[in-house]
Amino acid sequence: MTVPKAKIQPMDTQKAAVTYSRVSTDGQVDGFSLDVQRRETKKAAEKLGCEVLREFVDEGVSGTLEERPAFAELLLFCAKNKGRVTYVIVKDIDRFSRETLVHQILNNKLKALGVILYSINQPSIAENNPQGRFMENIFSSVAQLERDQIVQRCLSGTKEAVLQGAWTCRAPYGYDYDKTSDGKPTLKIIPERAEAVRKAFEWYADGLLLTQVADRLFALGYTTGKGKKFSKQSVDNILKNPAYLGKVKHRQFPDRIIDGLHSAIISAEIWDAVQMRFDNRFPFPTKLKINPEFILTNVLRCPKCSGPMTGAYHRGKSGARFPYYRCRVSGCKAKVLKRDKVQEQFRESLASVKPTETCVKLFEDSIITVWREKWQDACNEKTRLARQITELEQKRDTVVDKFITGKLSEELYQRHLAKVDAEILKVSQQREEHVLSEQQIRELLEYARRFITSPLNTWDREPLDRKRLLQRFVFPTGLRPESDGSILNIELSPMLQLIDGSVTSESKMVELKGLKPSTSAMRMRRSIS
Repeated sequence: MTVPKAKIQPMDTQKAAVTYSRVSTDGQVDGFSLDVQRRETKKAAEKLGCEVLREFVDEGVSGTLEERPAFAELLLFCAKNKGRVTYVIVKDIDRFSRETLVHQILNNKLKALGVILYSINQPSIAENNPQGRFMENIFSSVAQLERDQIVQRCLSGTKEAVLQGAWTCRAPYGYDYDKTSDGKPTLKIIPERAEAVRKAFEWYADGLLLTQVADRLFALGYTTGKGKKFSKQSVDNILKNPAYLGKVKHRQFPDRIIDGLHSAIISAEIWDAVQMRFDNRFPFPTKLKINPEFILTNVLRCPKCSGPMTGAYHRGKSGARFPYYRCRVSGCKAKVLKRDKVQEQFRESLASVKPTETCVKLFEDSIITVWREKWQDACNEKTRLARQITELEQKRDTVVDKFITGKLSEELYQRHLAKVDAEILKVSQQREEHVLSEQQIRELLEYARRFITSPLNTWDREPLDRKRLLQRFVFPTGLRPESDGSILNIELSPMLQLIDGSVTSESKMVELKGLKPSTSAMRMRRSIS
C-alpha cells in the first residue's frame, strides 16, 4: 500500500501593514478629513502589496503628544505581531507627528519592532539610506514649523482678544458662553446659578467656613455644573475667581487683571471683603464662639481682679433689656460696665494707634525679608518637585518600553502605568502650589500698610471671627477699663511698641493721641531696646 505524500503548502510571503489616521479637532472628526486618510492609506497598502491587518484612528488628538490612545494600541499590536507587520502607513508625516522630537521617539519605537513608517505624501522616508533619513528629518521639521506657526497665530489672536476683555477659556460657574454684537467671545449670566455665587460670597464674608458655605448651598438645592454637591475646593475656586467681578485673568498675562466684556455678578465691596479674609488668615483658628453684640468678651479685663469679662443683658423693672459686661470670676464684686460706653472706648483706643512713617517703613521691611525667605524656599521646593517629575516620567517610559518588548503583561502594564501617572499628577499639583508672584507680595504689603496705619478701619472691615484675632494682636494682654468703663491705660503688642531696637523714642514709634501707655508697656519697650 502506497502512502500518499503530504501536500507541501507554499510559504506566505505577502507583506502586512497597519494604517494610522489622526485628526486634532472635532471639526475634522465630523468632516471628510478622517475618511480621506483612511481611504488613501488603504489604497497605498494595495500598491505596496500589503494586507491591512488593522486600522488605528486617533480622533481629536494633538500631533505633539507622544501618548495617544490609538497609537498606544498600534504599538501593542505591532509588538504582539512582531515580524509580521512590515509597514505603518500614514497619509502625511504630520498625521504621524507635528513635533520633531516626538516623531523621532515614536519612529524609533517602530524601528525597534522591525516596522517601517510609510507616508503617502513623503514616500522617500521609508528608504533605509542616508538620503531617506535626511528627507525624513526635513519633512518632520517642516511639520513642526507649520504647527508652531499655527500656534503663534492662535496665541496672537487670543492675546489680542483677552486684552480687549474677551473670554477665551471655559465658562465659570454662573456664566455661559456668549458673543458680543461684533462677534467677540464673552460670557452671559445664568440667573439661578449667579444667585448661588452671590450667596457664597456673602456667607463667607459674614464669617462662615468654606465647608459651611458648601453645605448651605446644597441645602438650598444648588449644585455644581455637573449636578454634584459643592465641595470645599469648588467654593474656594469660586471665591477667588475675579471673573465674578467682571474681570478677565488669563495665563498669557499672569500678573494682570483686565476689565472684561461680561457683566459682574458681585460688587467690588463684597469681593474686597472676601479676598481680605483669604489674605489675612491667621495660623490658628479661634475656638471661641463670638457674639457680635459683645465683641469684647474675654478681651476686657476686670478693673478689680483682672479676670476676663463677658457680656450679658440685664432686664429692668420696666421689662427693657440693658447690655453690660461683667466679670466672669466667681465671687468678684466689681461693678458691671455699660456695653455701649466700653465698646466706644475700645474703638477710640484702636483709632488712637497711629504709627509714624518710620515705624511703617520698618514694618514693611520686616515683611519683605520674611516674604523673600518664603519665596526662596518655594522656588527651591519647586525645583525639587520638577526634578521628581522628570524622574517619574523616565520611570513611566521604562514601563512602556518593557510592555512593548513583551517584558510586562498588559495587566501589570496598566497597573504600573496608573500608579506612575497618579504620582506624576500628585507631584505636579504640589509644584503648582509653590508658585509665588510679585502680585502676591504687593497685595501683602498693601494690606500690611493698611493695617499698621489704621487698625480701626481694618477691624471694621474684618468678619467676626477675624475681629477677635486682630484684637489679640493689637492688645495681647487685653484691655483693662476703669470702674466707670473708660479706658485710660493700654498695652500694645510688641510689634506695635517697637519694631526696630535702634529706635528708642516713644514719639517716633507709636503716637497715642490722648492716651498714656501703661507702665508695663514702657518697661517692655526698654527691655527690647
